[in-house]
Amino acid sequence: LDIDSLKAHLRLGLPEYMVPSAFLVLDALPLNSNGKVDRKALPEPDALSVDTRDFIAPRDALELQLARIWQDVLGLPSVGVRSSFFELGGHSLLAVRMLASLRERLGLSLPLSVLFQQPTIEQLALALRDDSRPWTPLVPLERGEPGHRPLFLVHPGGGNVLAYSELARRLGPSLPVFGLQSRGLDGRPVADSVEEMAALYLDALRSVQPHGPYRLGGWSLGGVIAFEMARLLRDSGESVELLALIDAHTPGLVPPSENTSRLSAQARARVAFARATASAFGQDLPASDEALAHGDDDAMLSLLLQEGLRTHILDSNSGPAQLRALFNVFRANLFAQEKYVPRPYDGSALLLSASEHAPTSPPIPRHRGWESLVRGGLEVHDVPGG
Repeated sequence: LDIDSLKAHLRLGLPEYMVPSAFLVLDALPLNSNGKVDRKALPEPDALSVDTRDFIAPRDALELQLARIWQDVLGLPSVGVRSSFFELGGHSLLAVRMLASLRERLGLSLPLSVLFQQPTIEQLALALRDDSRPWTPLVPLERGEPGHRPLFLVHPGGGNVLAYSELARRLGPSLPVFGLQSRGLDGRPVADSVEEMAALYLDALRSVQPHGPYRLGGWSLGGVIAFEMARLLRDSGESVELLALIDAHTPGLVPPSENTSRLSAQARARVAFARATASAFGQDLPASDEALAHGDDDAMLSLLLQEGLRTHILDSNSGPAQLRALFNVFRANLFAQEKYVPRPYDGSALLLSASEHAPTSPPIPRHRGWESLVRGGLEVHDVPGG
């Protein structure tokens, strides 16, 4: 076929919105005097061309809309429907922006965890067409290979597992890694105790791995919940191969700061959430701790909404409900950690202890309070950083 005949065939066989893109590709190919592709004039294959051999363009309107959003968020000229968001350079902040753009442009909402479960345009399009997805705390971060024992990482205080995406990637593609997210991020009732969370997450964990040995871990509050999960597993006769406490400390070990020690529990939660969320937005809040403490929840959430809108991370339609759900989870997790009283664990544990942290009085011990609770031996590694 000559180029004009090929265009005519494409026009008949492709959806209308794809034809101009196909023409651009065809017109860019070097042709000889007979109108055929001049193979000798084609450039040598390079890494980029090898990586795009399996490139699949959007195949319907929804996939095209998603591709355009990804291109804008990731700053890419084109995106295939089977490329992973994270392999294309996406990270947690860009994930939030992408989902905000999805809500703003298409009026469609998805929880952050879905992006880990379905990280391609093809999979996201299927998820958006399916409204019957059952909720589960399990979030696959790395699928891994059959025959490899998985690692389960429990959420920190914010409730989501975005913080573990890079860790899961660096542990290698063969190791299955699952995150365990908080109930309530999608507006469901929150779990209000560490014991309830541990039982809930163990039920989900057993759906993937019915019996041990188990590998568990968690950062901050996640380490506390993982400790309780490991204790329950050992008490039921199961084996725990690894319990990794990532800079987690026992409840009550870190005294409240002078500014927050005199505040009510609700005010402390309000201040802590506002600061943590503003930091995630990459912003400094234009309000003091005192002003946040003496205001109310609605005023604090309104302030965060304005910052989220200004940085294009939130949108005006779904932003208020999203912030409210995040705050409910954060507050419930904070209170759950404060009232949890850990009991001794007869297994061993690995503690990764950050070497840099704000000075406290008395100083925080290197073992973060776990030494007397971990009866099978506590191995501590100091890790540079905060």
